[in-house]
Amino acid sequence: MKGSAVPSRSSFEKMRSRISSPPSFFFAATFAITISVTLLSRTYYQSQCVLPEKVPQGVIAHVEARDLSDESPNEVGVSSLIADSLHKLEKKEQELLLKTLNVSYQSIWMGVVEVNMVLRHMNNIDTYLEWGSGGSTHNFPQFAKRAYSIEHDETWCTKMIDQISKRPELKHLQYNCVPIARGTKGWGVSSPFEEGDYKVFKKYVDQIDNLRVPIFDMVLIDGRARVDCAVKALSYIGDHSVVVVHDAERIWTHRKYARVLHYYDIVDSIGGSERQGIAIMRRKKKFQNLEGNHEAVQKMFDQIYPPESSTRASST
Repeated sequence: MKGSAVPSRSSFEKMRSRISSPPSFFFAATFAITISVTLLSRTYYQSQCVLPEKVPQGVIAHVEARDLSDESPNEVGVSSLIADSLHKLEKKEQELLLKTLNVSYQSIWMGVVEVNMVLRHMNNIDTYLEWGSGGSTHNFPQFAKRAYSIEHDETWCTKMIDQISKRPELKHLQYNCVPIARGTKGWGVSSPFEEGDYKVFKKYVDQIDNLRVPIFDMVLIDGRARVDCAVKALSYIGDHSVVVVHDAERIWTHRKYARVLHYYDIVDSIGGSERQGIAIMRRKKKFQNLEGNHEAVQKMFDQIYPPESSTRASST
C-alpha cells in the first residue's frame, strides 16, 4: 500500500521490549497512580481538617503527611515549621494546633472523618467523659481541662493504666476501672463483644455517680450497655453538652438502640463507614428538667429494669 511501510522484525522486537520492560511503562503507570491517590487523599483531608483557618498551608500539609504515615511531628522534623507558624495565631488557636498535631488517628478505632467530627465538637470544653477506653483515651482527653474514663474489662484496664502512666499530657485524666467478669448473668459467653445491659453493667453505668462532676460538656459512649449509658447521662449534661455514640449504625438498624432517639436529637452524624459510623446528639428540650435530677433518671431505670432483677444482678 502506497505511503505505508511494513515494520521490520527488529521494530517489533524493540516495541515488545519497551512494553515488557518495567522501567518505562510499568514505572510510569505506578507513579501516576501514586500521585493521583496522594492528591485525592490530601484534598479529602483538607476538606475535613479541624485546624484553624489561619494555619499556613505548610502546616496543614504536614498534618496530612503525618496522618498518612502515622508519624509524630518530631519524627518528621517539622518543629521549626510549627514554631514559625505559632506566632501568627491567637493563643487558643495555638493550643488547638498543637493538640491536633498530637492526635494519632491510627490509634483510634474510627475513620479520619469520624475523628475530626468529634474534634470539631471538642472546642472549648471543660469536662469530658467516656464509657469504654482505648485509642480515644490517648487522644481526646487532651482537649478537655478535666477528663474521665470508665472501663469494665479488668485485663484491658491494667494495660491502659500502664500506658497512661507514661503519658504526662494525660495526668489530668481520671481512669476508672469497674470490673464486670465475663459470664456475669450469662454476659460475654456467646460472644466477647456482646453488648449487655443495665442489669449486668449496673456498677459500670452508675460509676458516673461517683465522679462528683455536675455537668459534662462531652460524653463519648463506646463501651457496653450503650443505650443505658446514654440514659444515665441525661442528668449529667446541659443544653450545650453533646453525647457521642460510636457504632451509630445500630441506632438505625436495631430497635433496642432506637430507644435512645426518644431522649436525644441527632445534630451531626456519619453512617455506613468502614468503622460503623458515629452520631453526635443533644438531649431533647422536653428532658431539660432531668439536668441534675438523678433520682428521676433512676426511676426511669427502675421502670425499665424492675428493682428486684437489678438487685439480684448486683449481688451476683
